[in-house]
Amino acid sequence: MANAAIECILEVADKAADPHFRPLDQENAHRPISHARARRLMRQSDRAFDWASDPEQILRHIHAADGAPGVVSTLAQRPVRLYDAHPGRNGLDAAPGTLLGRRHHAVEVACGGGTSIWVGHLSIDLGDRWSCKAPSTAALARAGIVLGTIPNTIAAAAGDAGQFTDITYRRFGPVGEIGAVEFDSYNGGMTESLCRRLTFAIRAAARQDTKVLVVRGRGHAVFSNGLHLGEIEISPEPAQQAWRTIRAINALCREILFCRQLSVVAMTSAGAGGAMLPLSADVVVATGHSVIDAHYRTMGLGGSELHSYTLPRRVGADTAHWLLEAAEPIDALEALDIGFVDHVGADIGFDDWLTALASEYVQPERWLSTMKRTRGRLARDLADKPLDAYEFEELGEMARNLFADSLGFEAKRRAFLYKTSYPRYPEPRHPPPVPAMASPH
Repeated sequence: MANAAIECILEVADKAADPHFRPLDQENAHRPISHARARRLMRQSDRAFDWASDPEQILRHIHAADGAPGVVSTLAQRPVRLYDAHPGRNGLDAAPGTLLGRRHHAVEVACGGGTSIWVGHLSIDLGDRWSCKAPSTAALARAGIVLGTIPNTIAAAAGDAGQFTDITYRRFGPVGEIGAVEFDSYNGGMTESLCRRLTFAIRAAARQDTKVLVVRGRGHAVFSNGLHLGEIEISPEPAQQAWRTIRAINALCREILFCRQLSVVAMTSAGAGGAMLPLSADVVVATGHSVIDAHYRTMGLGGSELHSYTLPRRVGADTAHWLLEAAEPIDALEALDIGFVDHVGADIGFDDWLTALASEYVQPERWLSTMKRTRGRLARDLADKPLDAYEFEELGEMARNLFADSLGFEAKRRAFLYKTSYPRYPEPRHPPPVPAMASPH
């Protein structure tokens, strides 16, 4: 859908630049698709549904409004806007609209016919204002709804039919010698819980009798944008929540960096800490249409994710400085040119391409040479400067950003979440020169 939208934008731009182009009369022109017609903007009344409806119909309504503006409904007698919905269970006995359970950040809601759906994110009416879009459990808690009254199904097996899960593990390859940990980060935002659970999942996967471990987002959505700003904003103590989350994502980076198997991280578009996260892997790959914002400045953060070690290790000190200070996006081919990623695969057929690539790294010669190169350099680098020293310096700056708001993170975060005017961030005193291998757009 994103690729199709980009094609539409490019087509419109071409037509706008053509002085001879004449748009069709939307009311009277002959149309290639006879039943197509101009439509008014969709309103919430068009999106409305009844919780007693079939869950597939409810999911369609929420999916069609996802991203923005969400679907207005009611949960726990409070007006809400719903996002990030997933199929639930069957064979239930509960009144439609009832909160049945919670798992991780999602809540389960009863629908018609003894069914349910899971809602991962929502915004809620706080009385004087609407909250930002946030993980469902955090939003409900901020509104004063006691989560202890909603059964916690976190101990249920992830494979149970209708259970919400945002991390999965599978094995593939001719004899199952490749493991894959796949995760969902809604719109790229990674909660503290997701980071910690993903760390444990990678640790457990690395103990299996596989040789290569692939870490990737599910499907072709955004891989990661780092900290979940909604979870931070809705927290009673935003700075403390951001601090806990950055420590959790750093632990995840360490787990990948010191993985006992050959690690491959497959990324789609990513930004900030989500762009730096893959750099801890032995091998980094990207889809062809990936857009990578490998910087933090525009959100008023110095960033962490061990990037002060992993980024220069891959692209060199000058290019790393340019990426961080110029705050310019790069595409997948530029990322390949500067060494940010090792391989780029086409969007169509990417899963098959990734399987074939991982299978190549299973081969004894390729596996051994890669492990010798990456682990040998890691040992040499960290003998000169321990990883703790890199992290200590990064977290020192992050502490100033979060607790002293040294770069305006609070205002920039709110502007991003509430779609208000965006405060300008301080320009670097001396704009970095563009490295020879990394030209700006």
